[in-house]
Amino acid sequence: MMAGGRGPLLALLFLLHFLLPEAFKILILSFIGGSHYLMMDEISQVLHNRGHEVRMLLQTGVLMIPGRKYEQPDTYQITAWSASQDYLKEYEKWFADYTEDFLKGREDLSRYLDFMNHLAYQCHVVLNESEILNSLKDEKFDITVMDGFNPCSFLVAEKLGLPFVAVFPGTFANGPQVGIPSLLSYVPVFYSNLADHMDFWGRVKNCLMSLVL
Repeated sequence: MMAGGRGPLLALLFLLHFLLPEAFKILILSFIGGSHYLMMDEISQVLHNRGHEVRMLLQTGVLMIPGRKYEQPDTYQITAWSASQDYLKEYEKWFADYTEDFLKGREDLSRYLDFMNHLAYQCHVVLNESEILNSLKDEKFDITVMDGFNPCSFLVAEKLGLPFVAVFPGTFANGPQVGIPSLLSYVPVFYSNLADHMDFWGRVKNCLMSLVL
């Protein structure tokens, strides 16, 4: 999945400059690889350089950009978790097929739902990492900064009892979780292929899809 440029990153850092004027303990949630991880890594580096104590909860084993790999940075700390190797091999094969379809314009709702199923399974894994989550809870972080694309990030923040700031690197697929208005009469549901001007049946479709996605 591709990140949407530096705009969201700059806006987030500008916001955090005013939200966190003093040194805070910040937990970064990064559960998707590729450019999503690179964005959260840069956010972590910048926050550390501003004097905050930063730790990233990172899912390892998910796909990275060719030529890049997960490394322990010299600045912030990392707590890593991962699904099983058998699952990761299955996911890597599925994601390669998904990417090929996407680049050829064959992406559809069923593929997106498959992707959400994979995220749901990965979420099940991390939510059952009781030792890791209890350890993070004991560290008493002040706030978490998350990649809002993955809905599991919100569940982890809730489980840890932490306030959060979410950054959306591409789409507002999980916008309602952070209070982004999503009135179904004129805000199209992600993957609905609708515009903001809908007739009656368009609004019916939008409402039904909101129950699925």
